[in-house]
Amino acid sequence: MQRIHILFLAISLTLIGCNSSQVEQEELKKEVDSFLEEYEAGMVFVKGGTFIMGDQDKEWQEKNPKYRIRRQKHKVTLDDFYIHKYETPNQYFDLYLKATGKKRYDEEYPDYLAKPNYPATVLTWNEAADFCNWLASLTGKNYRLPTEAEWEYAARSGGKEYMYGTKNGTYEPGVNMNEEESLDLMKVNSFIPNDIGLYNMQANAEEWVNDWFSDSYFTSAQENNPSGPLLDSEANLDKVVRGKNYSIPSHTVYERMFRSKTTVAADTGFRCSIGRELPPKIQYHPN
Repeated sequence: MQRIHILFLAISLTLIGCNSSQVEQEELKKEVDSFLEEYEAGMVFVKGGTFIMGDQDKEWQEKNPKYRIRRQKHKVTLDDFYIHKYETPNQYFDLYLKATGKKRYDEEYPDYLAKPNYPATVLTWNEAADFCNWLASLTGKNYRLPTEAEWEYAARSGGKEYMYGTKNGTYEPGVNMNEEESLDLMKVNSFIPNDIGLYNMQANAEEWVNDWFSDSYFTSAQENNPSGPLLDSEANLDKVVRGKNYSIPSHTVYERMFRSKTTVAADTGFRCSIGRELPPKIQYHPN
């Protein structure tokens, strides 16, 4: 009789565990579904077109001849695409980790990870790309990191001759961008959006984009839908980072930076886009 009681208790505990796990999975599904609805509502449609990509700042070019080639002006034509109005916040990235069972590559700078509505930073290019790939797997849409050309076109409100990724392309400290003395990350919906509805395209977190980096790429980039150089020795496994961070908000939108795709930094985040399929050699490369 005692054995029967023990067996019954074991079965009951197993069933309770199964039911508890099932409830947790159902709650997680509801959480993810709610997130997807909210996330997709934040995707901004960007009408494609032709623009002059690269540095329009003649004064900067004259003062920095050594780096002129990196930001050389060139003609670009883009198809329509979508891009999220916000830099991906911690609350979204944390849900992604919860839903996939993954952990951050690096959990340094805990203060930056604990603020829900602040940009998700302290992550590698691979982690950013994986988040966008996760969205693609859930929706069947071609979510990915934006190309560098898409990013600049969107930051400049559809390729306008703007020097800043802000409303009217102006730099107004404390109005449409961080003030010089406020050297820290801000919420992803800080200040007013640019002309097409995108927030903090510069002077908050810097942003990973899809392209490999090459210092001279702008001198030979294709005109139609450029997606960066092929992976080669010159690219050196560095990825492009755009949108100069909060430390120097007065830097123009033309600033091009790069980091190794396995680098983590407290000032680098990302936002996802939906666009055309990219050539395989330029898409996600695992470690």
